Amino acid sequence: LHGGLHLEAVMEAFITSIVLIVAAVPEGLPTIVAVSLSINIIKLSKQNALVKKMIASETIGCISVICSDKTGTLTENKMTVRAFYDTRWHKEAAALQNEYLTHNICLNTTADLAPDGGFIGNPTECAMLRFFEQADTGNTYRREREDHTRLCAFPFSSELKHMTTISNVDGRILSYVKGSPECVLDMCALKSDRLAELRRVLVQAEEQAMRVIAFAHKELVEMEDFSAEEAHRRMESDMVFDGFVAIADPLRSDVYDAVAACRSAGVGVKILTGDNIVTATAIAKELDLLADGCVALEAKEVEEMSDRQLQKMLPKISVIARSTPTVKMRVVKLLKARGDVVAVTGDGINDAPALARADVGIAIGAGTDVAIESADIVLMKSDLLDAVAAVQLSRAVIRNIKENLFWAFCYNAIGIPLAAGVFY
Repeated sequence: LHGGLHLEAVMEAFITSIVLIVAAVPEGLPTIVAVSLSINIIKLSKQNALVKKMIASETIGCISVICSDKTGTLTENKMTVRAFYDTRWHKEAAALQNEYLTHNICLNTTADLAPDGGFIGNPTECAMLRFFEQADTGNTYRREREDHTRLCAFPFSSELKHMTTISNVDGRILSYVKGSPECVLDMCALKSDRLAELRRVLVQAEEQAMRVIAFAHKELVEMEDFSAEEAHRRMESDMVFDGFVAIADPLRSDVYDAVAACRSAGVGVKILTGDNIVTATAIAKELDLLADGCVALEAKEVEEMSDRQLQKMLPKISVIARSTPTVKMRVVKLLKARGDVVAVTGDGINDAPALARADVGIAIGAGTDVAIESADIVLMKSDLLDAVAAVQLSRAVIRNIKENLFWAFCYNAIGIPLAAGVFY
């Protein structure tokens, strides 16, 4: 009808619109993106960053927050016992004469020292075994293990924060515990003044960014099959305090530059560590992460917050001490919910869930197989500066892709009307 719409005219206009929309998209778009990302992967490999997923080479250029583990990522993972405490601090291994402390170090560990100077197992335990070997007690940790029978063991976990081993030592059944000082001290029967003194000594070591491990023991009347609750009551209560071991793990020399480079690139840095709040705070201050009103919290404080409260606090939280895999996962989830693009760096088994959940998981090359398998990018040289270089390189590639697309769309925007005019 005159002045009305015909179905044929509407359909023709609709089909013409679809054709123009499709025609406006550059035919080289998939090629431009694929080639650019492939070239970026090659460049990243030259920066010692092995990319396992192509999309990660683009995503890493968009990150706004890096959540980093401390041990092995920010530090050299070369743990060394600097001192130990029985009734006072000693710096020389030769002073290690306490029978219960030495047995705890040798029997309540699962690590092993390799003949080539390396180690098998937990780096913290290996540092203690090396220290024992230096003590020249006339015995080795292997012989101590051979001479005494391990009856059962309750392995260390992030939730329990301690390890317990029951051993037959010269006909006596002894329960040995090692773990976080707060946890172990709570198991010991100590008078208030002695407990206050030990906590003062503990803080002095932690303020020097030392990792402190506490030891205690208890003699059992007999060995029985205990339930978990009974085990805690019988084997991990009213214990005798044996001492502390203070372990140093120095920061990598390049970490200071890496953190500064992150700030320059507009990327926030958060440390999620298993260390206690005093040690974690000392590390954060050394890296200048507590400026501008930023704070360090313990995992238990984070767990008490609702998701809404934590999400509101996250921009000001730079450090979370005593972090567990669950806490790390929750932080990553809420950061992503805020609209941040999150990268997680780590090297341990406990880091694997967060590495898998992050927008970009970055594993340290010297880390565990589980962490490497969960990550999107692996830093072959364990150098955090390589991660910063990867971010900057990926941002340059994204700019190149955008520029190519801009000119491609401009070409089509001019070419399509010209072609339509010629056709008609």
